[in-house]
Amino acid sequence: FMKKFLPILFFQVLLLLGKSGSASHLIGSEIRVNMTSATSGTITFIQYRDCSGITWCGCPPGPINSNCTYGLNLIGAISTCNNTSFGTIQLPINVAAGVKDVFTYCSPAYKSYCTLCGTRTAGSFFPGAEVFTFSGPISLSNVPPGCSKVRITFQDCCRNSSITSLTNSASLGFSSFIEFTPGLINSSPVFNSPPLFLVSPGIEVNYNLGATDADGDSLSYRFGPAYTANGVVAPYNSPYSATVPFPYLGAPAQSPPAIPPLGISIDASNGDIRFTPVGNFKAPLIIEVLEWRKINGVMTNIGITRRELDMISNT
Repeated sequence: FMKKFLPILFFQVLLLLGKSGSASHLIGSEIRVNMTSATSGTITFIQYRDCSGITWCGCPPGPINSNCTYGLNLIGAISTCNNTSFGTIQLPINVAAGVKDVFTYCSPAYKSYCTLCGTRTAGSFFPGAEVFTFSGPISLSNVPPGCSKVRITFQDCCRNSSITSLTNSASLGFSSFIEFTPGLINSSPVFNSPPLFLVSPGIEVNYNLGATDADGDSLSYRFGPAYTANGVVAPYNSPYSATVPFPYLGAPAQSPPAIPPLGISIDASNGDIRFTPVGNFKAPLIIEVLEWRKINGVMTNIGITRRELDMISNT
C-alpha cells in the first residue's frame, strides 16, 4: 500500500444572524480561546462551508457582509455548574481574514460551484469549501468561582444530507465545543496542519494535526463523537462510531491490536492518525486534543479542543 500524507488546506456558533434556510453547508469547525487574564481573552471560531450549500454572510456572490455575526453559548461543564448558561457571545466575522477556499488534491474534472466571494477564479477542486473566521472578546465575569470547567458551544441545523455514517444526517444538528478552565491564563492548542477533507480509497493515510501549545502544556489525543447538540451524540449507523468513523481496511478493528495497514489508530501522545479508507463515503471525523498542566504537583486536564471535519473518500 502506498502512503499518502494529504494536507488539504486549512482550518480555523449557535444561530447565524440574518441566515435563512438549512445550514447544510457546514462541513467542519474549530474554536480557539486565548485567555490573557483570569477572566478575559479572545475567541476565534473557524467554520467551513460546503460550496454547494446555502449562501453564508453574503457569500456567494460577495462581498462579505461585515454585519454578519455568529452566536456561541458559554455554559458550565462540571457537576457544580453543569449546563448552567452564562450568556451568549456574539462574534463578528473577521472581514480582514477574508473568505478563503480550501484546496483538495484530485482530478481537475471535479469542480464546485463556489464563487469564493471574488477571492479567486470561480470554481475550486471538489469537494469545494470556503473557510470563514469569526473572532471577538470573551469575558468570564459571570462564571462563579466554584465552576472550574466551562464550555463554549454552538449548535446549528443541519448536517449534510450525503453523510453516510450517521442516521438521517439531513435532520441532524451540527454542534461542537471547546472546554477550558476559568481562572487560568492559557491559550488553547493551535493546529498548524490543514484539515483533511479528501482521501482516496485503498491509499494509506498518515495524518497529524500539527498541534502546538504556546504555554508549553502537555497534549494528548483521542477520537471524539459527532454531536447534534451540547452533550447529545449523533446517531451513528452500525458499525460506525467515534472510533470507527468510516469504512477502512480491517474495520471495525482498532490498531492496536490490529497490525497496520489493518485497523485505524490515533497515537495518544503525538496525534498521528493512520488508516486506509475503503470505498466511497462522506463521514465526520472528530479529533479531540486534551490539554494538561501540573497544578499543585498533579497533572490536571485543563481543556479540550476539537477539530471536526467531513471527510470524503472518492475514487
